[in-house]
Amino acid sequence: MQPDILATISAVQLETDKFRTLGHVLSYARSFGFHRMIAVALPGPNSGLRSCVLVSNLDPRFQLNFANKDFLHIDEVARQCFVTTQPFSWKAMSETRPEPARPVELADGLAIPVHLDQGRVGFIAVVGPAEMLTEAQKVEFHMLGIYAYIRLAELHEQEFEATLQRMLTGRESEVLQWVAHGKTAADIADITGTSERTVNQHCENARRKLGTMNRTHTVVEALRHKFITL
Repeated sequence: MQPDILATISAVQLETDKFRTLGHVLSYARSFGFHRMIAVALPGPNSGLRSCVLVSNLDPRFQLNFANKDFLHIDEVARQCFVTTQPFSWKAMSETRPEPARPVELADGLAIPVHLDQGRVGFIAVVGPAEMLTEAQKVEFHMLGIYAYIRLAELHEQEFEATLQRMLTGRESEVLQWVAHGKTAADIADITGTSERTVNQHCENARRKLGTMNRTHTVVEALRHKFITL
């Protein structure tokens, strides 16, 4: 039984997780023979693929190779998304894609360009027999792709903002660095030319940002996230 497109769009709009959003899209797309998907925010001329992938279940090795050789900026699928707002099958395109974009499992698929405000462009691509879709089915995929991309972009932005909020300031990192080396608050105050109260405040700010229980736990998490080193 074919999934309900409106129910799928509704589920996408309410989703709070990027990979579950991908799952909603694929649960609809699988009935048409699509099993892989990638959502990409197209970058400026100096960006790489890894920094702009919103979500994907493609082979990570393919993504890494594509990014390292900067093929995103010459791939005609990506370039086509800048000049059209309509979904298209990349198998039907006449130009030859760069070699890493042509493994057998990526021979065909439907790219859904999304044009947002301020000139932002991205796309969702589902891998499979795009040329078999009817025009009506392409319209449904187009609607779903736009809603899914917008939701994925929102979730990506939320993750980015949460990451920034968790970032430690230079002084917070410095204080934790000294804590990691066994220094007391009084020692650190002397070293940094501040008060013990200020040192303790930096430790508390870092603890809240990292969501830890105590100072030792904060140091462990700061080390794990590479905010400090030993």
